[in-house]
Amino acid sequence: MPELPDVEVFRRFFEKKGKDKTIEAVGVRSEAVLGNVEPAELENALRDQRFTSSVRHGKHLLIETSGSNWLAVHFGMTGFFDYTESSAVEESHPRVIFFFRDGSGLIYDCQRKLGEINLVQNPDSWVEEKGLGPDALSGFDRETFGTVFSGSRAMVKSTFMDQGKIAGVGNVYSDEILYQAGIHPRVKASDLTERRIDDLYEKTRVVLKEAIDNEVDPEKLPEDYLLTHRSPGSTCPRCGGEIEKVKVSGRSAYFCPNCQPARQ
Repeated sequence: MPELPDVEVFRRFFEKKGKDKTIEAVGVRSEAVLGNVEPAELENALRDQRFTSSVRHGKHLLIETSGSNWLAVHFGMTGFFDYTESSAVEESHPRVIFFFRDGSGLIYDCQRKLGEINLVQNPDSWVEEKGLGPDALSGFDRETFGTVFSGSRAMVKSTFMDQGKIAGVGNVYSDEILYQAGIHPRVKASDLTERRIDDLYEKTRVVLKEAIDNEVDPEKLPEDYLLTHRSPGSTCPRCGGEIEKVKVSGRSAYFCPNCQPARQ
């Protein structure tokens, strides 16, 4: 599932390839990825309009148009943006194509059709309706971040992955952040000391920014990151110990028992 860093990379791709271009037509190849909008309604709302700006909130991308609408894009498990210089679209999994007047096109590719595109009028109201918490990278100061964890009865990984509390962090990056902070994924969130919350706040920002700066390529991340060692039996890049896997609220959590002791 694309997480905050992935969506930020998609947003930057959009800014380079789709921003300020006039939409000639919208080709819907699969209605399965449309949420509350019909194909004709989507095209009528966007034709002759321009994409003027974009913002990301957690795992969601919101794109402003020169009309009165915003496009809300969720990428599901396999979604991403692609681009074509002509009206010809190579075989892959194009579900919606935004054809521009200059002959190019922005492609929403989503193999498993688990993503969603919607038209919305007000992005702030839409975020509230979706029940999303503040954005994990831009929506918190240290105090409000600490309140989320001190007020949670769940395990720290579960709290991190609760999109109603913190928007943007999923299974993969919660493991990385907890590894970098030296916190066991099953520790109860409310048991974290102020010092541990300080560590968690700092590492959240560091890890997410590092992933974005390296275009979410695990091979480009620092050598002491967990991402390329995230499988049972792999070697911890810091201590050389064995990476283990446990279940946390039904999800797999990878961690190093030496670097992330259960007793904090």
